[in-house]
Amino acid sequence: MPRKKREPEPPKPDRDMHFLGFAKLLMDEIACEDYYAGDEETMTVIAQRAYDLANHIIRHTDETHMRWDEITESPMEYVSRGTNIPDLTQWPKDE
Repeated sequence: MPRKKREPEPPKPDRDMHFLGFAKLLMDEIACEDYYAGDEETMTVIAQRAYDLANHIIRHTDETHMRWDEITESPMEYVSRGTNIPDLTQWPKDE
C-alpha cells in the first residue's frame, strides 16, 4: 500500500532549520543501514536518536528554564529565540 503523503505545514524557519544537522545524521544512519520504514529495528533507531536529541537539549538548557510551568513562554518559543541549544551534529559517544 502506498504511503500517504504528509500535508505541508506553513514554513517556520527556526523550526525547519534549527536541528537540520540532527535530521541529516538520522537520515544518513537510516539510509546507510538499509532500514525499512515501519520495521521494528528502524523504529528503535529513531526512538534512540530522539532520546539522544532530548538529552542534548536538556544538557544545553539553563536551569532557569528547566521548569516549564514557571515560565511564560512555550518550549518552542524558548528554542526559537536564540538560546544556546546548538544543533546536534554528531551522535553522543556511548557512556
